[in-house]
Amino acid sequence: SPSPSPSPSVCDPAVDFFGCESPCPAGNWIKSNSNTEGEYEFEQEATSPAQCYEWAAEAGCDIANVDGYWVSGTTTECWCQFGVFEPQDDVRWVSCQIKIPPPLPPSLPSPLPPPPWAPGIEQLERRVATSTDDAEEN
Repeated sequence: SPSPSPSPSVCDPAVDFFGCESPCPAGNWIKSNSNTEGEYEFEQEATSPAQCYEWAAEAGCDIANVDGYWVSGTTTECWCQFGVFEPQDDVRWVSCQIKIPPPLPPSLPSPLPPPPWAPGIEQLERRVATSTDDAEEN
């Protein structure tokens, strides 16, 4: 099943990094470069953050990420990132959340402790040491 997308919202010029000049269809462009693990850069530079968003959405990315130095009439690097970004004030990169990835499956329960009749680690170590000594004597 497709993962849920952020609810569409109107761009807020007071929040959007580019003042809504190149809207993020799913919300606002926010300063962030928090999801660099597994990211990749598109081969061409995008003519706008909106174009980067389109490419990243088509490629199945969770986040479109562009250079915050972009100004209208120039191009920008365009990165595909995964996960849910965290806002960061001290970076020049800007992100738009395309979709929220599905949650990870719940972790498996911890294994049960060994039954009381199972050999303990000391017994196993002793057994391995004994068999190694026997092999060396032969």
